[in-house]
Parts: sequence; structure tokens; C-alpha cells
Amino acid sequence: MSGLLIRQDVREFEPSVNAANIGIAVENGVATLTGHVESYMEKAAAEHIEIRHPERKKRVDDEIATRAFDIITCDTALPDGAVDVKVERGCVILSG
Repeated sequence: MSGLLIRQDVREFEPSVNAANIGIAVENGVATLTGHVESYMEKAAAEHIEIRHPERKKRVDDEIATRAFDIITCDTALPDGAVDVKVERGCVILSG
């Protein structure tokens, strides 16, 4: 999906946010919002915009975590249990 279509989807997804003062940059399919809003409610709405396209299968967090763990355990230089994997809403968080 092109950056232009993603920007359009983000602008139209949350009608409670006045998009006039919001900039949307898209890189590698990820939209980043910049600018300002007029109220806390608009801020909260803008922070939680999530666009899901039906033509793209989104992996569930468990599948992503399993794959990340498998990749990490292939590194023989790391002792077992040295790195913890946590996934929230598709974002991988590594600790250890």
C-alpha cells in the first residue's frame, strides 16, 4: 500500500481528530503523526489510531514472540534465558 493511501486512511479513520494541524509521515508502511491537537480527547484519539487492512494478514503477538524467541535461541553465544521476549500489539520488546 502506498504512503499516500496510508496517509489518507489515517486522516479519515478518526473523525474526532481535526487533521488540519496533524502531519503524517509514512516510511516502510509505518505512519508517524506530528503536530498538535486542540484538546486532551483529540490527543488520546490520535495516540490510539490503528489501521488494519484486510488484505494484509496481521500476525498475532504469540506468533511474533515465538518467531523472535526462535531466532534468539539460534545464537549460540547467548546463554539460555539471557534475553526475554515480550510482544505487545505487534511490537517486540527485548530485555535481559
